[in-house]
Amino acid sequence: MAPLELFMPYVDAVLQRYDYEIPEGTIYPIFSGFLSPDEILIVSKVPNFEGYEYDDNQTPAVILSVGDSHQQLAANLLVNPTEDWQRPLSSKRKVTISEIYSDVGNKRLMANPVLLGEDRVVTAGADANIGNHQATGGIDQYTIRFTANQEKPLLILDGQHRIYGLAHNAATRGKKIPVVILLQSADYTKEFLAQIFTEVTTG
Repeated sequence: MAPLELFMPYVDAVLQRYDYEIPEGTIYPIFSGFLSPDEILIVSKVPNFEGYEYDDNQTPAVILSVGDSHQQLAANLLVNPTEDWQRPLSSKRKVTISEIYSDVGNKRLMANPVLLGEDRVVTAGADANIGNHQATGGIDQYTIRFTANQEKPLLILDGQHRIYGLAHNAATRGKKIPVVILLQSADYTKEFLAQIFTEVTTG
């Protein structure tokens, strides 16, 4: 009988591993490789907060309705697991990126990696799974299977508009782009991933 995960959406990725030690002394495994936007969206979600609705047809975009206050959102970052910390997707920005990178009249290359992280809350149970390393023969190179069920095992920490923009067009949705994935460490809590997101996006 076939394994149950074969009937669930999954993506196999060949990734290079590097164990990075921060000054405090903790070692964090960091994986890098290439996945297509379609593959990323099969096994990843954006931890964005709900309640805000944008009118992207106006410049600048106008907020039509407001959800959680900024104070509440800031307070949410102090709670572990933090459930949401990114703004909702801007459809206008998504379409703009799609048009730029699918324009055959110009040379366009998406060389900037997107940042993903393990959602350890869902991978701790049966809702999603990240498989064991399978050595490929390359030095520190492994194949890892990411499997979604009721939930997706990865969070999009940085690059949601690039991913959705490239996935919006048939010419780019299947093309591999660089990815960096933070996974397989108990220290990658949602609280810490939210901190990384804040530091990456605000400098």
